Amino acid sequence: MTLDPLFSVPFWKDSYPEFNRDKKKFLNFVHSFRKQNPNGDIMSNLNGYQSNKSVESIKLIQNNLKSVFDHVYWMTLDACKDLNFVDCNVFFGSTWININDNRSCSNLEHTHPECTFSGVFYLKVPEKSGYFYAKNTSINDFWDGVSLSKKNNCFNSLKIAMKPSEGDIFLFPSYLPHSVSSNLHDDERISISFNITVRPKES
Repeated sequence: MTLDPLFSVPFWKDSYPEFNRDKKKFLNFVHSFRKQNPNGDIMSNLNGYQSNKSVESIKLIQNNLKSVFDHVYWMTLDACKDLNFVDCNVFFGSTWININDNRSCSNLEHTHPECTFSGVFYLKVPEKSGYFYAKNTSINDFWDGVSLSKKNNCFNSLKIAMKPSEGDIFLFPSYLPHSVSSNLHDDERISISFNITVRPKES
């Protein structure tokens, strides 16, 4: 008997190579941005700060973290190759700042519709500041096989927990349900989230 995995969810991880050089500059920008824009959006965030999605805010974030988005651009092209896409152009869409700065902050499970990829850049990640959870899209929550499993693997896990490090960049299909668990302290966890749309190049 053979075991054939029928479906798989791609997930890419890389590190921004100039993180140590640019961390302080990025943090200064984020803190200044929040001070000037204290009223953020309420989306998946519980008690945390998410910057608004105005065109001005998006452009300001992308311009001040241009070197990060340049890196993500090349990651996206590699992801398209992994998925055997046709030659595509890459367009950055909504981009926002996340700041979880107390024990009650978390992000509910959600997806990002109307784009191709979503991702996150981790700017500040203190110890015990929560996990990134990816949900298994192949399993129904009510499948009784979950309770029968002796050890989790890619076939029987409802979720996979990932512990990001500072400078990490996660990239994943926008359909992947994901969430963020709560801080275990009151220090800041800071990340930059973004959506990406790819479209075939005109022939």
